[in-house]
Amino acid sequence: MAIGSILSFWTLQAYVAGGFSKSSFNNIHWNERSARQGACYAAAGQLGGMLAGAGIVGAPIVFSQITWIEAALEIYGGSSTAYSAIKQDWKTFGANIAGYAILKNTQESVPVELILDYAEGMNRTCGGIQ
Repeated sequence: MAIGSILSFWTLQAYVAGGFSKSSFNNIHWNERSARQGACYAAAGQLGGMLAGAGIVGAPIVFSQITWIEAALEIYGGSSTAYSAIKQDWKTFGANIAGYAILKNTQESVPVELILDYAEGMNRTCGGIQ
């Protein structure tokens, strides 16, 4: 998956767009740092999408085979939310509450905290490119 996201056409487009992103109409110049950042964000976004797709396809298969896993995840989720509130980790607590709200309103489970962690890691990795 990682090689496919790096070698994709979208990553190439992000590299070129990032390289010329600091230019204006009368001052066109190449910025290698911005080009690499654009390509990094594109590749990381594509990899995240492919991983999410694998989870969407794979989760029902796993849940249908292991009958007790859904109940265990509910118990773990509730205790994890309570622990985050006790620790005063409001980012995790808010992400968990947002996930519960999405589940209640749409009947679809969205791993909000996992998405936030992936985005933060992507920003740490791609934002620090020199």
